[in-house]
Amino acid sequence: GTGRFLVKADSKIVVGDDALFDVAGEFAKDYKEITGMEIEVISGNWMSVKMGDFYLSLTDDTNGLGKEGYTLSVHNSVFVEAEEATGAYWATRTILQILKQTSGSMPKGLIRDYPKFEVRGFSLDVARKPISLDALYAFAKNMSWYKMNDLCIHLNDNIILSTSGLTGSVEEAMTAYSAFRIDSSVINEKGERLTSSDYA
Repeated sequence: GTGRFLVKADSKIVVGDDALFDVAGEFAKDYKEITGMEIEVISGNWMSVKMGDFYLSLTDDTNGLGKEGYTLSVHNSVFVEAEEATGAYWATRTILQILKQTSGSMPKGLIRDYPKFEVRGFSLDVARKPISLDALYAFAKNMSWYKMNDLCIHLNDNIILSTSGLTGSVEEAMTAYSAFRIDSSVINEKGERLTSSDYA
């Protein structure tokens, strides 16, 4: 396309399918973080879209983009179409990435986007080194920015003896620092909970 789509002070997110209201809510929250502007989420169809609006919709057409793919048609308004909510969510990440780089505009044209790999993951060991829940949320949010979809959290283990200056004897292995990060009601004979309490 030619020209640029421009964000307006009264831009809205128009939701064409009830299944996309959660996606729209996240989009609105992150839109404010990126642009500094509030944006209203409303229900509607493509005919109710005004200049500067974003329209989120689902389609029954299988266009080869799969459950995580989407099309993004950028005119005087931005039209997102996906087969599933996941694809629409990834489209909002693309929109936000562009708006962040351009301070509120997008080049007009058509984007067809879909992942090359089904699993795009990241693994984090929280058993040997405690990490706050807020930090885990931050990791997950950062992953979504890069359209990563699989967070593996290693929840239970002891320190690796060979890298901790210990000899690796059975006794050291049994008494080495270890943690179990899932909330559990299991209590031993000393009244100690199974769930680690070293990061409150």
